[in-house]
Amino acid sequence: MTDDRGVTSGPVPASGDVSIVGGLPNVTAVGAAAEWDGAAVPIEQIWLAALGDLAESHPGLSGTGFLDLGGDSLRAARFSAALYRDTGTRVPVRWLVADNASLDEVRARLRAEIPRAAPSTRPPDRLPLTPAQHRLLLLHRMHGGLPEYNVVSAVTVRGRVGPDRLEDALSRAVRRHPALRTRIRVDADEPWQEVLADAPVRPRVVAVDRHTSFDGQVRREISRLQRMPFDLDRAPLHTLSVLSDPASDTTALVFAADHLIADQHSVELLWAELLGRPRTDRPVDEYHAAVERRIRAHVDARPEDLAYWRGHVASPQPLRLPFGGTPPRTPTFRGVTAVRHLDEATWSALATVCRQHGLRRSPVLLAALAAVLCSWSGDGSVVVGVPVDGRRSLADTDVVGFFVDTLPLTVAVDGDRRLGDLAAGCHDALVAAMRHGAVDFETVVRQAGPAGRNGRNPVFQAWFNDLSGAEQPLPAECGDVERVRVPDPPALFDVGLYVYAGRGGGIDLSTSCAADLFGRDVAGHLAAAVAHVVAAFVGRPTAAIADALPTGRLPTLVAPRAVDVADLVERFLAVARAEPERPALTGAGGVTTYGELSRRVTALADRLRASVDAGRPVGTVARRAPALAVAILAGWSVGRPPVLLDARLPGGLRSAVLRAVGADHELDLRAPEPVLSRLAAAGPRPDPAPAGPIAHVLTTSGTTGEPRSVAVPGRSVAAALVEQAEHLGVGRDDRFVALAGPGHDPILRELVMPLVLGATVAVPDDATVADPRRLLAFIRERRVTVLQLTPARAALLTAAADGQGLPHVRLVVTAGGELTGDLAARLGTLCPNARIGNGYGLTEVPQLSGLHLRSPADRGGVPVGTGCGARRLVVLRGSRPAAVGQLGEIGVLEPYPPVLVTGERLRSVTPDGSPVPAVLTGDLGRLRPDGLVEWAGRADRQFDIDSHRIEPAAVERLLADDPAISAAVVGRSPAGALVAYVTVADDALRDGDAERYRAVPARLADRLPAWSVPETLHVVPHLVLDHNGKPDVAATAALAEPAPTTGAAAGAIERTIERTIEDILARHLPTGAALPHDVNFFELGLDSAAMIRVHRELHRVGFPELELVELFWAPTVADLAGRLRAGAQPAAPTRGRRGPAIRRRAETEEGRR
Repeated sequence: MTDDRGVTSGPVPASGDVSIVGGLPNVTAVGAAAEWDGAAVPIEQIWLAALGDLAESHPGLSGTGFLDLGGDSLRAARFSAALYRDTGTRVPVRWLVADNASLDEVRARLRAEIPRAAPSTRPPDRLPLTPAQHRLLLLHRMHGGLPEYNVVSAVTVRGRVGPDRLEDALSRAVRRHPALRTRIRVDADEPWQEVLADAPVRPRVVAVDRHTSFDGQVRREISRLQRMPFDLDRAPLHTLSVLSDPASDTTALVFAADHLIADQHSVELLWAELLGRPRTDRPVDEYHAAVERRIRAHVDARPEDLAYWRGHVASPQPLRLPFGGTPPRTPTFRGVTAVRHLDEATWSALATVCRQHGLRRSPVLLAALAAVLCSWSGDGSVVVGVPVDGRRSLADTDVVGFFVDTLPLTVAVDGDRRLGDLAAGCHDALVAAMRHGAVDFETVVRQAGPAGRNGRNPVFQAWFNDLSGAEQPLPAECGDVERVRVPDPPALFDVGLYVYAGRGGGIDLSTSCAADLFGRDVAGHLAAAVAHVVAAFVGRPTAAIADALPTGRLPTLVAPRAVDVADLVERFLAVARAEPERPALTGAGGVTTYGELSRRVTALADRLRASVDAGRPVGTVARRAPALAVAILAGWSVGRPPVLLDARLPGGLRSAVLRAVGADHELDLRAPEPVLSRLAAAGPRPDPAPAGPIAHVLTTSGTTGEPRSVAVPGRSVAAALVEQAEHLGVGRDDRFVALAGPGHDPILRELVMPLVLGATVAVPDDATVADPRRLLAFIRERRVTVLQLTPARAALLTAAADGQGLPHVRLVVTAGGELTGDLAARLGTLCPNARIGNGYGLTEVPQLSGLHLRSPADRGGVPVGTGCGARRLVVLRGSRPAAVGQLGEIGVLEPYPPVLVTGERLRSVTPDGSPVPAVLTGDLGRLRPDGLVEWAGRADRQFDIDSHRIEPAAVERLLADDPAISAAVVGRSPAGALVAYVTVADDALRDGDAERYRAVPARLADRLPAWSVPETLHVVPHLVLDHNGKPDVAATAALAEPAPTTGAAAGAIERTIERTIEDILARHLPTGAALPHDVNFFELGLDSAAMIRVHRELHRVGFPELELVELFWAPTVADLAGRLRAGAQPAAPTRGRRGPAIRRRAETEEGRR
């Protein structure tokens, strides 16, 4: 029901549909004897009474619009109710809150409507379906019945309800209302509704178990009726259950109807007739006229209406809400709900604030929902489905039937905008949508041109239904009557918000989520967030949306371990002194003992001390080998920080890094013995870190094309390694394997941390690491117990396992990319005795900043935890900690911030209330309901390939600097390779035979590490930018990649299938319509009824497993041919075969009614 200026209520399966601009006051029993021009009817006094003190400041009120006088939906409802009480006539609330009618206009409309006498001829028994009924019937057929759309409503009555009286009232209602005697018939594929002369029905008395909770039995009956399908070919399409509890003298009545013949307005009419004293037994003969008016309204859609929907809802994408599981192949439509109550004081205060700012309450609720959803999804807008009552005429308002439209509203949310401005925009959008509402839903879908959607409504991304004013006081002829809320009604949308009047005042905000995807905790956090935004608006009406959203709490900080890298070296030496023959490193070169390794560390430390100034970095060029451990421990022991450089880096890049960090010596570990040489030129020595001496320097990619070098404080890395070992519970009895690159931070926890613990490290050669099968054998032979690897390498190992597991592994930790739920499960199969952990870190902060051990509660991807040791993860929106669900940037609260030696400034922010700054990572994330952080992608364009961070902007700048290239964009191919799309500097180069162009990769290889050099360069005529002016890699790639080709046989099959589809479609398209293979069927003029016939013909010609819903998933000739081609050849037609050719979560185009 509407609150105020039009945004109001709508459908919910438990209680049907309600007008978004009206409600029960739309019900009109016109008193034909009323005289609206004279004093016989005190309409002016009722008008004044409803307006109250608002009328005092408007002396000329008869010609002033109701809203202009300050009226709202509550006053409109009072006026309508009082007029009905005194005269037997109800004025639709829509006139007042949608049309802003004045008292004079109300009089004029009543004069025009009332003289119309009831039709003298008997209404026809055969009626067409309205467009909304057509759509709902299509859903019935697609899903084999859809009881989840049933309209269900329940009440309890204190006092005995006479069964004879109840049966008489129900029979009288059936005789009065044609819809209650209607069934749906189909002749020659054309559905129609048949109104029977009579459809006898008796209330169903449900036996009550005195030893079981009466309320529980009522809830079970409600749930049963919510899942009970009606046979559309048999009337009546409704039922009434009666449960009586003598102990409490309570009777429960549960009414259910198929949505095709009833909506919420209908339910309110029926309760009034079943529980109240009937005013008349006169049949409502306006049903057929109401149906015809609905059909005519949609037929009369104007070109400007179509243009409005084309521009208003353009290709909506699925709402990217977090915390959702994988949709099942077949949806259950089960829902989970959570309710947050706004007390009467807050609800009244909201009304006051709205009046002061010229707003209405319901648009504020809609704006709050949109703000919360966008803060969760990260999108700038959301398309919300809103129901509106389609009863356009005064004569329609006393008619039971299905007369509801659903309108999509695109709500654009800007965090800097005021919520009140957004609410006003919601109201204006609804008014505009209603103005163009003659377009039926199917046409809206065609005009919107939505993208293919897996199990979601083709237009709506969410649902909003304000029922706070819809449910009117029930008649109390039988005793005290109270409504019963339906527990966890079916969810026909992924997420929706329903607003109910609260018991004892205020309102209830009820979020409904699909149980297939979300848990009740998600619904609870959504409801709490909406309630928070509304309360914040009441407190600060002019605040920005970003300020009104809830804020999270900072994690509790813990003091880091008081340890330095020199202490770690001493721990290693202590093991060597105590157990010199203990194996430290194993590999192709044999076994290196702790005693031998310590002697090599001491010798190299003496050389460094003698040749390199204290604190001066030493360029360390290495492969993955025992010598790298020697160099790191030696450098740490004498305060000569190693600059860790992978030997695979090009020489030019290594030299640039060493000059930038101030190194004057290079230690080359590629030879059998380390070679220490002085460099010709050195830059200035890096400044000491605030947290103490530097342990080592790491290099990562930068956005400028130049590398970013990070000086890591010794206290920071030492504390991180010790804390991480304690967190994981690893020790001297474990066996590790070193797989990380020598220039990467993970090598420290794979190679050095085990030596500090006294454990053994297996070091495979490069050839073994490159071959997944050889690597698996190596891990198995070395009886490795702790496996630390990237998700990319984990995927290779699980794919190559061939059923052979790694039973000795007791712990697997991945880092350097996303650990999906599927990959985690495959790792569990490969390592059946292991715990699976997901680590999170960045080069600028040493070691893992987040760590989470997988649990059965993890749905979908594995979160990255809350921190590791003293480092804490926080999700930030600006400087504010994000609340649950909100998309923000992940920051790391690090007690010992690193020093950036080269490259752009390290981004950090001090969160509100935090004693330490947070290093911003550039990664997006969310706080889950359980308090864990979930990784959600990059805030910039960076991505990982084989766990190497790729900075596209840096590669693109170097490409654009090349003399052969004028512009470039870099991306990741579907196969996971780094590719570049370039425009060449000279048209002649497009022939592909110019030396300048062919030499581009070689020139890049001298300035970039190998993993940052694109594997392929595609020449394109031009680059494509998105609406923000940023590179659109996918659109640019489409200019370069030719359509895939197939073999001759496959091509022949494809042409056969496509020709079959063409021939069938041609019989059902408007005359002369062309058949382009890439255009949506609906855009060619096909409607839903024709699609059913097309589906049946495809069954008949040999595709019996094709389900109707699949035509909507593949709505072009090309797409459908591709899906049918999966079977290679049409199957022989069979009878009784049932099974989807393509199983997906079912689509729900219409909203909950």
